[in-house]
Amino acid sequence: MSGWQDVGGKGGAMEATGNAYVAGETYSWDFPVKDGFQMQKAGRRLINSSVGNAFVAKLGPTGNSLVYSSFLGGEVCLTLCQLVFGPLPQFQADVAYGIAVDAAGHAHVTGIARSYTFPLVDSTAARKQQDNEDSAFVAKVSISGGSLLWSTFTRIGFNESDNKWTRFSPGAATGVAVDAAGAAYVTGDADSASNFQPTPGAFQTTSTYGPAAVVVKFPSAPAMALITSNPLVDTQTPITLTATVSGPALSGTVTFMDGSSWIGTASLVANGAALTLKLPAGIHALSAVLRVPGSASDTPVIQQVVDVPLVCN
Repeated sequence: MSGWQDVGGKGGAMEATGNAYVAGETYSWDFPVKDGFQMQKAGRRLINSSVGNAFVAKLGPTGNSLVYSSFLGGEVCLTLCQLVFGPLPQFQADVAYGIAVDAAGHAHVTGIARSYTFPLVDSTAARKQQDNEDSAFVAKVSISGGSLLWSTFTRIGFNESDNKWTRFSPGAATGVAVDAAGAAYVTGDADSASNFQPTPGAFQTTSTYGPAAVVVKFPSAPAMALITSNPLVDTQTPITLTATVSGPALSGTVTFMDGSSWIGTASLVANGAALTLKLPAGIHALSAVLRVPGSASDTPVIQQVVDVPLVCN
C-alpha cells in the first residue's frame, strides 16, 4: 500500500458469531476494499499528497477473509495552501475512533470529519464550507456493508416536530456502544462555543469554559425481514421479494438491493413491501433497506440462486 503512514486501526468490535469489525484511518489509495459503500478513497483535489480517510471493515471468524471493507471519507480543497506552502505529504481529513456492533450486525462508527464532502445520509446537518473544521460524526453501516443507513454530524437531539437529525460542531466523537435493543450511545466532546444543545431534561444543561464531554443516544430502528418466493429459480421465472417491518405501522419506500446494487423499490403497505422481478443467472446477495425520518432499517442478506433455463432435447 502506498504512503509513508498507510493505515491505523483505532477501534474494534466482535459479534457473537465471531466476526470481527475494525475502524480507523488510511492514507492508501490501494487499501483493500470489498463490497463496500465507498470503493474509492477521496482526495483527488489534493495534488501530490495523500488524504486520510476513515475506513470500516468486517473480517470473517478465522480472521483470514474480508466480509466487507469500505472507505468512509470526503474530499478536501487545499489548493491555496499548496500554492503557498508546497505539496502537503499527508492531510488527516477523516478518521474513525470508535466502532460498535448491534445484535443484527450493523456497525456503528464514530470519529472526526474534516473533509467538506464527508458523506451525510438522511441528515439535516449543514455541510462544511471549508476543510480542517472538526465535526463529530456517527454513521450506521448496513448488515451487508454495501450501504450507509445513515450518517450525520452528531445530532443535538431528536426533534419530534420535524423528525430530523441536527448537529453540533466543532467536536469529536470518540466512543460508541449499542444496547440490546439496538440503540446507540455516543460519547465525545463539544466546544462550549459550539451550538450543542442538550435535550430537555438533561442532567447537565450548561458547560464550563472550554470543551465539555457529551453523551448522545440514537434510538433503535424497527427490525425488518426479507423472504423470497422461491430460493431456486431460473432466469425465465419471476420471483417475489417481500420485506416486512415489525412494530407500529410505518409509511415509506423499501429499496431492494443485490449486493451494493439497486434492483427496485416498493412502497410499504401494512408494514410490508413486495417486488417481483427476474434476475440473471448466478448467486445473488439480496437485501432490503427502509429509510424513514430519523431512522433506517435493513434486512440480513439472503442468497438467491438463479439457474439458466433447462432445455430438453
